[in-house]
Amino acid sequence: MKIIITAVLLLVGCNYANAHAIWIETSASGAVGKKHEAKVFLGEYATNERDSIHNWFSNMASFTLYMVAPDGQRTKLEVAPKGTYFLAEFTPAGEGVYYLTIEHPVAQVYETTKIHYHAQARVQVGKSQKGTENITKLNEAVMIHKDAAYKQNSMLETALQFNNAAIPDSKLHIHAPEGWSKEMSGDQNSNVSFNPALKGIYMLEGSFTETKTGTHEEQPYTIVWHCITNCIQVQ
Repeated sequence: MKIIITAVLLLVGCNYANAHAIWIETSASGAVGKKHEAKVFLGEYATNERDSIHNWFSNMASFTLYMVAPDGQRTKLEVAPKGTYFLAEFTPAGEGVYYLTIEHPVAQVYETTKIHYHAQARVQVGKSQKGTENITKLNEAVMIHKDAAYKQNSMLETALQFNNAAIPDSKLHIHAPEGWSKEMSGDQNSNVSFNPALKGIYMLEGSFTETKTGTHEEQPYTIVWHCITNCIQVQ
């Protein structure tokens, strides 16, 4: 209960950067005909906090995970509870780029803010780049990287897009290996560039607010706060 209350208080606070996030962890490469696993977590990646699925707040545990194949076909993946995460798997049928994606609005409206989570992951199977362009069709909000390969001490450029348009006021939190984190602001085209000095997994967490009035689950809201995550492997 303490964990749930803490999560709610963080969400309704003015600093959404401290709110929980949902993210996907999976190997960046796969093989044709071989089962590929993915794990879905909720918590604070920067501090290595992964909530027990029994403590996931609101309707977060009812998320839907999709796999988008190189040909653009979208398949809903079954997820199994595993204590602090949900486990899913799929078997690549051919070479190309596969995407895993989540788009999940929180059922509760906190004060007048609707929370909308997005998560994505990229899996390269073989050398074919077929399906790379599907990134723009995943969700309303997507994180697009200029390069598919992420190398140590090589500038990485990324941008957030919402409904295929740049988000000038977006923020990007970079959570690097060894616990290093930094917040960066996107330019007018929502581009952010940084130099990954360490090898390993980086979790990129983007956020932005949308001024929009409506009703969600019979609750009125005036703002939508979006959070999008993407774990990448720097070689």
